[in-house]
Amino acid sequence: MKKQTSSKQTNALILEAKLQTDALQRLGVWLRAAASLAVIGLLIAWWGFQMGAGLAAGILGVILTVVAGAAAFIIRQGRENGKKNVQRILKAAGIDYKNGVAIDA
Repeated sequence: MKKQTSSKQTNALILEAKLQTDALQRLGVWLRAAASLAVIGLLIAWWGFQMGAGLAAGILGVILTVVAGAAAFIIRQGRENGKKNVQRILKAAGIDYKNGVAIDA
């Protein structure tokens, strides 16, 4: 037998899903920023090691690339887990997250 949720609970779940979706969109901005920093780090490393800007610039570029790449990976994992969580919330509210319609009982 399927567990029924009240209208109040359904509305609360839908609101929570919307708030989490908004947070996921903000995480997307941070993901792009971290990926951009990783690319900038690669350019600095290349400039330092290949273009004669100095060893310090090359090492700084490598460090920036590693740190920004790790941050991008962690943010990406958080976004993927967040998307799954929103899907579970909508399913608990009785909404088909693929089509946005109520699931028939």
